[in-house]
Order: sequence, then structure tokens, then C-alpha cells
Amino acid sequence: MLKLFTTLASLAFVSQARRPASYQAGSIVPPPLADNSTYGNTEEIHTEHLALNLTVDFDARTLSGQAYHQMRVVQETSTVQFDIWDLDIAGVFNSTDLNSAPLNFTILQPNPAIGSVL
Repeated sequence: MLKLFTTLASLAFVSQARRPASYQAGSIVPPPLADNSTYGNTEEIHTEHLALNLTVDFDARTLSGQAYHQMRVVQETSTVQFDIWDLDIAGVFNSTDLNSAPLNFTILQPNPAIGSVL
């Protein structure tokens, strides 16, 4: 039992010793670095909820359907960028205005390492 207590005390001491001098209990964790493996403008807009409505065609080995994103703007922007890989996009719509015309969208040439941007 004493050996276990000594080990726990040592671990507590080591964990205290490795904290930077600027650390304060309850301080906020710094934001992550930018993700270089995405085209998404994740610093400007966040998907808060995602709902998928998909149909599986096993014979054709395809999925078809819709993706509904509920997003929150965190920094002013006029565009939303999504990563896509080998997808055929039929249309993009604003689901808050069901009577509106389809939105304009562009799919850029794919990067073989990370796909395309919508």
C-alpha cells in the first residue's frame, strides 16, 4: 500500500512539475492549430448538427441522398466550403427558405491527397 501511495505521490509531483509557469487552474485550453488537410472554412463557420438522409444501392455500390447542416457563423463570411471526395452534387439549397432557388456552387479540381472543395 505504501508503494502505491509513493507512486501516486510521485505522479502527482511530476504532473505538477510539467505544467508551464503561465498555467492557472481552470484556464482555457488554447484553440487547435489550423487543419491543413481540409478545404473547409472551419475558422469562419461551424456545423453544429448534421442529418443524413441516404439510400443505399448495393448493386450499383452507391449512396444517394441529402445532407442537412445546421451551421453557426463564428466569423463573418459569405461562403461555406465543404470537403468532398468523388461526389456528384445535384444541388445546394437554403433549407430555411424552402421556396428559394437553388444556391450557386462550384466544385474545384480535386487534389489527389485531400479531394475537392464544394
